[in-house]
Amino acid sequence: MGFAGTLNAERRFTTVVKIGVAIGLGIMVERLLYDAPVGWLYGVFVAVLLTAMLVLNGTKALRPLNVLIAIAGISALIIDPHWASFLLAFLGVVTVALTTQANIAKNAWHWLRGVGQFTLMMPGILIVTVFGGSNNLAVPNVAASFVSGARQWIFPSVLASMFLFLFIIGNPLMFDGAASVFDFLIGGGNFDLGGLIMSVARIGMIALLCWPFLFVPDLNIAETQPELEREGMSLGMVIRTLILCNVVFGLQNFLDLTILWGGGALPQDLTLSEYAHQGTYPLAIAAVLVGAFVILLMPAGGKAEKNRNARWLTFLWLGQTGFLAASCLKRMDMYISAYSLTYLRVVAIIAIVLIAIGLLWVFLRLVWRRSNGWLFTASTLTALALLFIGSMTDIGARIAWYNVEHSRDVGGTSVHLDVAYLRDEVGPSAIPALAWFAENVRSNIGLTSGRTRKDLAIYARDVLTLDFEQTMTDERAWTLRRHFLAQRIADLE
Repeated sequence: MGFAGTLNAERRFTTVVKIGVAIGLGIMVERLLYDAPVGWLYGVFVAVLLTAMLVLNGTKALRPLNVLIAIAGISALIIDPHWASFLLAFLGVVTVALTTQANIAKNAWHWLRGVGQFTLMMPGILIVTVFGGSNNLAVPNVAASFVSGARQWIFPSVLASMFLFLFIIGNPLMFDGAASVFDFLIGGGNFDLGGLIMSVARIGMIALLCWPFLFVPDLNIAETQPELEREGMSLGMVIRTLILCNVVFGLQNFLDLTILWGGGALPQDLTLSEYAHQGTYPLAIAAVLVGAFVILLMPAGGKAEKNRNARWLTFLWLGQTGFLAASCLKRMDMYISAYSLTYLRVVAIIAIVLIAIGLLWVFLRLVWRRSNGWLFTASTLTALALLFIGSMTDIGARIAWYNVEHSRDVGGTSVHLDVAYLRDEVGPSAIPALAWFAENVRSNIGLTSGRTRKDLAIYARDVLTLDFEQTMTDERAWTLRRHFLAQRIADLE
């Protein structure tokens, strides 16, 4: 056997190993994660998948930042699996998968293109590697010889499997043997033919989903920058635009300075909280547009960026927009103080903070005369950092404590406590706050069906506690956050 034959044999062996690993990952999900509470084992599964990827594909261009994103995702899943944790873990897995083939850590734009391209091409990767065909997706054709050989076994395997299936149904000894194998691999009680078919289908589905991560293609991502580094408007038009925008923003900021920050009078049919709430989201959108238009009006290295008047007008506009973002936070604070805190309002606060930091990066980009690629990278890293902080923070508990401590029922200035929202939307994280509320509630105003707010809080606390304790009876439901919550609940008893 020559060198080429030896290489093909090694590639066929590697492909077979990857298929086995994919099936093994499917079995792991079936046995440990299927029909179980969402818990720490999701982080373990991602860690196993990452280990398999690195062992099977190597690390051609692995960088510390790539590993950090993956570790952050795994840690978030172990602490408390939710949508932000899963998103961070997915980004980490895709990042590591791509760095086994090429360097995607050049800048954030390059990284995001790679992540998006890989995500969109996952079905294509599976089709090409399994069924062969063209290499338009830049997938190495290392499985071609293996697939061509496997095709010769498809009909014999299907025919033999059909007869084996009939024999298992008709022969009690073979049926018991198959049942034992099924219970060993999948787990469970009595053998169920329908359950076997569904389990095999689920294992196959998970294996197919894992396959693109184990057989990573070379995407050949072009090293391009965002198409923003070009001359736009004339210098005169840029200056006129900046002057008009500064005037408009000055008017808005003057009103906010007078009413929001200075306590000025409003029309009789408009309350301060209504004034604050009505302008929050439109003004936040305006702040986002400012950042985009500054990039458009002041391209890196362009005439406008080098012009002193244009630069100072831009700095003034960014400064006014920063004040606008601060006013948005002030508006949101006033509205929350009047009407309590919710998940949607937390998201709005995070978005405004992200916008404000983005404006700071735009300002620094102009001061330091950096490229838009630098700006894009800084903004992306900021978004990832906020995503990680959000996934590590028990936002539900903070919502519960804020609403409880600021409700009128305990002497606060906000509305009466919405016990149903804490019970249905926040969940077990609200148990300690509800217990504190039940002990410190002062008012019974706003009764529901003859029950006081204290009764409602105690009932919600007991229902959530019972549900939480039932969930924790399954070891697979353990997470670090649930562990600390269980300790706090135990201290309440």
